[in-house]
Amino acid sequence: MIKELTPEERVFAKELLSEYHLPTDDIFSENVRLYGYFDNDNFLACVGLEEFDDAILLRSLAVKNQQATCGIGTKLTEFIGRYAYQQDKKPIYLLTDSADGFFSRIGYKQCERSNAPESIRNTKQFSELCADASLLMKLEF
Repeated sequence: MIKELTPEERVFAKELLSEYHLPTDDIFSENVRLYGYFDNDNFLACVGLEEFDDAILLRSLAVKNQQATCGIGTKLTEFIGRYAYQQDKKPIYLLTDSADGFFSRIGYKQCERSNAPESIRNTKQFSELCADASLLMKLEF
């Protein structure tokens, strides 16, 4: 089951993201929506988004190691994709250091960081938390 994380449950996401050395500095901010994947009451994965008028930033995707090959990451990215489609088919952007192969397989295309919309460039994720060497990827509908 996928559900939006409560403030208390965001601690689970922070711990998981920390295990993968992914940014956690701003996951408690109001503009970051975090979702968790649960099997019964067991937290297995998370994904986040930041929504803007012209785009969505997918961020904070992590799956517990023992579940990594079960398709949970795909389910979470599809969940964000359905959400973006319902929001006037907004394009989804993401930054990655190591998961470009995964995202390419599900339709994301690499694009130049300089081509990111201003809304994405102004995020803490883009401007501070992810290195300039991180790849920018985009999914359009």
